[in-house]
Amino acid sequence: MKIIIKNKNKFDVFLCHNSADKPFVEKIGEKLKEKGLRPWLDKWELRPGSSWQEELEKQIKNIRSVAVFVGESGIGPWQNEEQKAFIREFVERKKCRVIPVIVRDCKKEPEIPLLLKGMMFVDFRKKYPDPMGELIWGITGQKKKKKKSEPADSILSVIKNKLIQLIKLNRKNHCHFISSFCSRHLF
Repeated sequence: MKIIIKNKNKFDVFLCHNSADKPFVEKIGEKLKEKGLRPWLDKWELRPGSSWQEELEKQIKNIRSVAVFVGESGIGPWQNEEQKAFIREFVERKKCRVIPVIVRDCKKEPEIPLLLKGMMFVDFRKKYPDPMGELIWGITGQKKKKKKSEPADSILSVIKNKLIQLIKLNRKNHCHFISSFCSRHLF
């Protein structure tokens, strides 16, 4: 799914992060670009010699969503100020989506700021549901369509097919349990 950018001057998501997590955040930003989204990352957007505080204020006032990345090192001091500002914008504008994101390499449960705890978060430590798909859904409001090959569906399909084979083989033996199970749970 490729998203079409309507206004080239606006960003879709602000990537709010602790500098300790920058390599991971950059990779996520690159993947978002591949999907047609426009992420704002300080390293990519702050011109040398410009006032970074003014640029941050401009982005915080105008951007549609923010992904607040939390890793092993927790929330950094400037990141803390940014996420607080975005939460204020979330309350005032009601159109600024704040998405807490747990970094893949985070081994212990990260300390998430109190106001972020009440929001649905994306956890890159898990494979399912697809964290990139969840993040894109949070940013765009467009949910990734479920593929038929999702893990739960494929497992159920295999079980269903095996049970059908067993029913066919054991029909003469009146395998009541298997047919009863299939009719209640799989059909």
